[in-house]
Amino acid sequence: GRGSLALGEPETIELEGPVTALIAGEVNRRDGIPDLVVSIHTDRGAELLVFQSPMGVLHRPPLRYDLPGVVTSLVLDRLDRDSYFDIAAAAGDRLVWIAGIGDAGAHSDGTTPESRLKNYPLPFPVEAVTTGYFFGKKQNDLILLSPDDRLFSFKIRDSGEGFPCLLYT
Repeated sequence: GRGSLALGEPETIELEGPVTALIAGEVNRRDGIPDLVVSIHTDRGAELLVFQSPMGVLHRPPLRYDLPGVVTSLVLDRLDRDSYFDIAAAAGDRLVWIAGIGDAGAHSDGTTPESRLKNYPLPFPVEAVTTGYFFGKKQNDLILLSPDDRLFSFKIRDSGEGFPCLLYT
């Protein structure tokens, strides 16, 4: 909006394939400007596009991540013990976690997009993923939904190893 209850002209973003999931919110360092995370399915496979800039999502090309499967669900939250907002994606029988950093455009900490991505294989395809403070701890919990309607809490150990724990059948 422009403060006058009128919207500006729409801007088009050309994507290389159909959108399978999207979410808006904070990614990496909190700056108060919503970022946009879009998963697409291309001829090369599944990709995750992260649009963010302090000037708005269309002012920088997106960061791109190759993913192991088509994404059905996304969450943005602080999933580890630092202050940066991470991305979790349900991608078939994998949970993909992308760790947040201070400045995604500059990569001033020397990380590359690929080095921030962790890929956790699961014994079932994930239908949906959500996050929240469900168990009274100071760290967010990831909850996964399986195709047979079972709920799992996904735990990530300090070593980086991840595993699902059955919550509800």
